[in-house]
Amino acid sequence: MFALASKSGIIHDFEIYVGKSTIKSSTKMGLSGDIVIRLSDILPKHKNYKLSFDNWFTSYNLILHLKSLGILSVGTVRSNRIAGCQFENDKDLKKAGRGTYDTRIDTSQGIIGCKWYDNKSVHLISNYIGTEPTDPVLRWSASEKHKFL
Repeated sequence: MFALASKSGIIHDFEIYVGKSTIKSSTKMGLSGDIVIRLSDILPKHKNYKLSFDNWFTSYNLILHLKSLGILSVGTVRSNRIAGCQFENDKDLKKAGRGTYDTRIDTSQGIIGCKWYDNKSVHLISNYIGTEPTDPVLRWSASEKHKFL
């Protein structure tokens, strides 16, 4: 089951998975993108509603399409779904340490991509949020048995 829920956890709409025929759409974004588009149909356009989703749903084309509908969105994204965007390699980010990130911006479309390194690299993409400001975060060190910044 796929659900559209508010931050309070209330489900506003849902879709039952019934195989490839779950959504009949011509967007050519695949099942995951089509589900997001279908569930977001109930949201008022251009009213600053924000959607977030995980990397199974997220693609550059989906973020761009939602922006054209006036829906703000952010999500983790698989590296093969960010339209050839080249970030710094994992080795260099790891050398720089936890919390290091690299950003790319498609200024013509207003899409921001970020590769952030923690224990491993995480890719994010958004049509409304950037990388600044950053906040320090306390992290647990298993080897040193205490929290650190």
